[in-house]
Amino acid sequence: MADAEQELALLHLLAPVARGWRQMGDAALAQFGVSSSAGWCLMHLDQLEEPPRQAELALLLDISPPSLVRTLDQLQIAGWIERIADPDDKRSNRLALTEAGKALAEKIAARLAEVREGLLGGLPDGAVEVGVELLGLLSLRMAEQRAGVE
Repeated sequence: MADAEQELALLHLLAPVARGWRQMGDAALAQFGVSSSAGWCLMHLDQLEEPPRQAELALLLDISPPSLVRTLDQLQIAGWIERIADPDDKRSNRLALTEAGKALAEKIAARLAEVREGLLGGLPDGAVEVGVELLGLLSLRMAEQRAGVE
C-alpha cells in the first residue's frame, strides 16, 4: 500500500495534469480556428457510431443541454454539423457531422494524436494501462461516494 505522502502527491497531481492536457488540447484546436467547446463536440461526434441526441452528447461532454445549444448553433452555422429530426421522437434532434465536419474532425484527431504521442510516447511498458486502471478506479470511487455508497 502506498504511504500517505505518495497518496497526497498523486491526488495533488490530478488537477494540474488534467488541466495541462486540456490546455494542450485547446491549443491544438485553436490551430484550426475552433473553440474548445466546438472542437471537443466535433471529436465526440466523430467517435460515435450513431448520431446522438443533443441530450446524449451533453451527457458525454459533461455539460448541461442548454449550455450545449450555443455551441451546436455555431457548429451548424459553420456547416460542420446538421441537426436531424429524430425519427423516434419528433421533439428531439440527432446530431451528425457534415462532410466538412468530418474532414475537420479528422484533422483535429491527427493533431491531437501528435500531442498525445508527445506526452505518452516512450513511457515504460504498461504505464498507460496502469494509469487508465488507476484513474478508472478513482472515478468509480468518487461516483460511489457522491451517491452515498461506501
